[in-house]
Amino acid sequence: MNNKNDQKVGSYRDLLGSDFGQDEVKKYALRRYRTPDQRILHVRELRIVKQWFSFLAPGDLILDVPSGYGRMAAAFPEAGRPVAADLSMDMLRALPAFYRFRVRCSAHELPFRDNMFRAVLCLRLLHHLEAWEHAQEILTEAARVSREFVIISVYEKNLVHESWRRVKGKGSIIFVDPDDIKEMILKAGLNTLKKKRVLSFIHAQTLYLLKK
Repeated sequence: MNNKNDQKVGSYRDLLGSDFGQDEVKKYALRRYRTPDQRILHVRELRIVKQWFSFLAPGDLILDVPSGYGRMAAAFPEAGRPVAADLSMDMLRALPAFYRFRVRCSAHELPFRDNMFRAVLCLRLLHHLEAWEHAQEILTEAARVSREFVIISVYEKNLVHESWRRVKGKGSIIFVDPDDIKEMILKAGLNTLKKKRVLSFIHAQTLYLLKK
């Protein structure tokens, strides 16, 4: 099952009126990271984000968008105050109690004031958009509501990963040149503090720690 939050940008904007259903959310949570390759990616992502979140202080507000069912909850510091944002109400209902604040909204138009969060986390979304230009809109919104840090994931161009997806006949996703990623980051008023490939050389998933 595909995560509706990971659909193309045209659908992503229109999803406010649709939802998964609680049973489908449970099935998705059980199956999505069950295979060995996805499990390894998930564990490594958690490790990287948790390390990068070490700068947070008790009580800091953190925005997780799109939160999904709370896959990244284990990466958040216990003293932090996470806010979940997602288009799916059923995903929000499935979140662990750790997420005390939950908001149904689009990543394109975040209903939060400027500089509200110490950090914004946006994983596994940008490479699913229909066109790279839409990633700029989402990152600019994330930068607007963050007063200091933004963490994103992108699929950097990777010959091994791209070739594997073609052979397997996998659906279309965006692999981006590093120079285009750098340009997008600078246009959003951010600077790169750290960059980490989740699985070097064989997978395109790359995490960026950005700062205003």
